[in-house]
Amino acid sequence: MTDAVPGFDVTTFTHGGRTHEVYRAGAGSAVVVVHEMPGLHPGVTKFGQRLVDVGYRVYLPSLFGRPGAPFGGSEMRRTLRQVCVSREFHLLADRTPPAVTWLRALAAQAHAECGGPGVGAVGMCFTGGFARGSPPERFATLRRELGENFEAIEIDSSPGNPYGIPQRAHSVLTGDLVDTQGHPTRAALDRVMAFFAERLQR
Repeated sequence: MTDAVPGFDVTTFTHGGRTHEVYRAGAGSAVVVVHEMPGLHPGVTKFGQRLVDVGYRVYLPSLFGRPGAPFGGSEMRRTLRQVCVSREFHLLADRTPPAVTWLRALAAQAHAECGGPGVGAVGMCFTGGFARGSPPERFATLRRELGENFEAIEIDSSPGNPYGIPQRAHSVLTGDLVDTQGHPTRAALDRVMAFFAERLQR
């Protein structure tokens, strides 16, 4: 176990000359949880533990930032200046970044270890304010690459939206999750959990 991410063991994975730490826990079908804001902050690890608790083997790759650090402050600003996957991921519309190639290789190995192939993806985003860093091209590319295996969830965060979601909202399942029945972010969480159950618990 590791102090940085309690309950998870840490290893490394190398592909294409890139090596990153990967935190693993649980048993069962593999789920790779990719953080998009700096660091495996407590919101991400809490989501990972939620998946472990219902019977999945969870992989948390640490792509940038300091694992276990609270999200925010000077480290967040410094890391965002260096690289922000959420804002750069739209480059998929034109080419495949090395980080995505590395993640695909990790997913392939994780699913091979757990006895099955990848089964698709759910993408989600807020539609206003800070979400401009996640342009429509991002989902368009995923639809093109994954076809019917990609499901999109888009949550209204425009001014005056009925749930009072701030325009700066960015992390649907972690930092901006409102864990209350009927809230769009909770509905997104429930859909993700159902998606995993449909595709992985067979």
